[in-house]
Parts: sequence; structure tokens; C-alpha cells
Amino acid sequence: PATDPLYAGVPEAALPGAESLAMTVDRVLPCWHDCIGPAVKGGLQVLIVAHGNSLRALCKYLEDMSNEEVLDLNIPTSVPLVYELDERLDFVRKYYLMDPDEVAQKMKAVALQGSVQQGSAPAGITPRQMQQQYALDMNLEPPMERFKYLLVPQLARGTCFTKQERRSLGLEGLLPPVVEEMDRRAGRWEAMLEEEPDRLKKYYILMQLHALDVTLFYQVLVKNLVELMPVVYTPTVGQACLEFDKLKRTHNGMYITYFGHRGRIRQILDNWPFEVDIIVVTDGGRILGLGDLGTNGMGIPIGKIALYVAGGGFNPTRVLPVQLDCGTDREEYWTSDFYLGAKKPRISYEEHAAFLEEFNEAVREKWPKCLIQFEDFATDRAFSVLEAARRKCLCFNDDI
Repeated sequence: PATDPLYAGVPEAALPGAESLAMTVDRVLPCWHDCIGPAVKGGLQVLIVAHGNSLRALCKYLEDMSNEEVLDLNIPTSVPLVYELDERLDFVRKYYLMDPDEVAQKMKAVALQGSVQQGSAPAGITPRQMQQQYALDMNLEPPMERFKYLLVPQLARGTCFTKQERRSLGLEGLLPPVVEEMDRRAGRWEAMLEEEPDRLKKYYILMQLHALDVTLFYQVLVKNLVELMPVVYTPTVGQACLEFDKLKRTHNGMYITYFGHRGRIRQILDNWPFEVDIIVVTDGGRILGLGDLGTNGMGIPIGKIALYVAGGGFNPTRVLPVQLDCGTDREEYWTSDFYLGAKKPRISYEEHAAFLEEFNEAVREKWPKCLIQFEDFATDRAFSVLEAARRKCLCFNDDI
């Protein structure tokens, strides 16, 4: 944060730092005890690829290093470090798979990174040069950081950024020179929608807008809510779901699949970068009156979330549509070139129940106050899903 213009007015003492080594040890050791250690004890040779601090935390544990000793441990980037352990997983010896002189040079480079992060530079090196060198060492490019304000729809504001904001965020020259009010920007999209008579095409215009600028999307939707409710939800959303796999052009929400994420849902949820107040989740089992649409059902959570923000006042950066991929019994999807889910039959009742239980528990652990709405599950499963979850997490199903 110290190099981010957004935090320029925050006292240095109040800026958050990086993850401490103690926090890293607490995070890494469960992985060692539950997964890596048993594999090594079982005779396997395990390759661990991780961030330097995670590796240092593991080395500290394996060698029983003191806090002072581990501060001098500089692990060179991309150089294999081999640990040999006995049958009790006690440390025997370690060595690098590289010429010792080259290892020593790379260790010095890592030590230099540490001095850059702490703000102390060798004589003759400016802070700017330190930042650029550190970025090169970490395979990062500071100029790319500014593009999040243009490409991340929850952060984008386009020509609404003031001249001062453009200067402080490094956006000068990346936007047209004019500074506009939100209403003026919304007017362009309102004109496009007004000129398009087909509701389904209006739906795709709105979804494209959402993928570009969430704030502008809701400016347009709230201002024209009566006219656009039938576009973002029923009846238009049903046709949009039928064609979702063929016409999907943008990304919105999360897809969690039984066939690849089961047993790891809590970990998968960590990939969502925002806090969440409400989730609308479907398994695509009974979409409106259209039956089993599999992952094509994602249009329903997206549409319902849009109404909750525009009509109910939820924060648009704290909402999450979720599609659970549990397979589909719609056989034409199994041979479709464009279907976006697993081309497999729906999982069994018991598998479905266990998958939903894991999902609910993962959400409750990550976002304890989050409201879960179960949407368009097949009726026979909807009742059991709600009954299993209603006393464990904040949830409801408006279909039943």
C-alpha cells in the first residue's frame, strides 16, 4: 500500500503490512501434517512449489530454526532445494540442485528483495529503481496495476474518473480526455437499449455493460427498473438460459463443479476477491418451466442478483451468483460443442446432498453472515436441501 496512490493520505503506521512469518507458519503446517508429511512417510518424493515465505516457514519447522535463524534464510527463486528426512520425518540433510556459486549469487538477489521491501536500499539506488527491480524479480509489472481500474468491472468508472484521479492512479492517456457525469455515460447505453426492439438482444447489451462497468450497469438498471425488469429477469431470462452456452460472452459469478471441486469448495471460494452478503445459487435442475438446463441455468442467479441490488439495495460488489455443476440429464447437452458444464448425467441424490452440505458449510465458514438463496432446484431435492441447511446457515428458497 505504501506505493499505491490510493493510500497517499493514510499515515504510514496505519498501513497494513504483508503476512507475517508466524501467520505463514500457522497456514503451512496443517498442509504439512495432513498431506505432505504422510505422503513422504509413505515413501513418496514430493515436489513443493510455493511462495518464498511459505517455503521458509516449512524450512523453519523441518530444521527447528529459531526466529532469528530463519531471518537469515534466503531461498533462491526457482532453484530446487532437496530435504532428506529419516523414517520419523526428522531432518537429515539438505542441498540445492545447482552450482554452489550460482546459488550464492541468487541468495544475494533474494536478500536484496528483502531490503527493498523494508525500504532500505544499497547506496546509489533510488526507491523507484528498487521498486522496478523488485517487480522484475517477482515477475510483476507495476504499470499493469493501473489497468484494474479499467478492466475490473467492480472498480471501473471510465470517463467518470476526474483529472486528479487519473493523475494519481496513472490513468492519464488511457481514457478519452473528457470527464463525464454518470448520467451522460448511462445515456449512451439507454439510447442503445431504446433502439433495440428485441428483448433478448437488450439482455445481451445489459450483460455486456455489466462485464465492463458494474456501477454504470446499475445506474442504467435502477433508473429504468420498470422497463428493464422483464429484460434482466422473467420472461426474457428463460430464453437467455436456453441459449446461454451458445451466446455467453461475458463472465459473472462462480461455477463450482462436483466433478472437479468436490472436497475443495472452501478453497475454491477463496478465489472470489470480494466480501459477500448474499449468494443466489442454482444447480440448474428446474429452470422456470424449462426443466433441467444444467449450467445454462446460470442466467437465473445473475438475474435475481441484479434485482436484489437494483430493487433491494444490496451492495453490488458484495453479491455473488453461483452455478453448481451437478451434471445434466438433458442428453442434447452431452453432444453439444458449446455446453459449458460437465457432459455427464446428474449425480445421485446422496451425492447431491453431500455436495450441497459441503457448499453450505464452506460459505458459512468464509462469509458467516452471508444469506444463501437456493434457486430453481428440482422440487424433490429443493425441500431436502432447505431442510438440511435451514438450521445451520442463513438461507431460504423462494420457490417452495
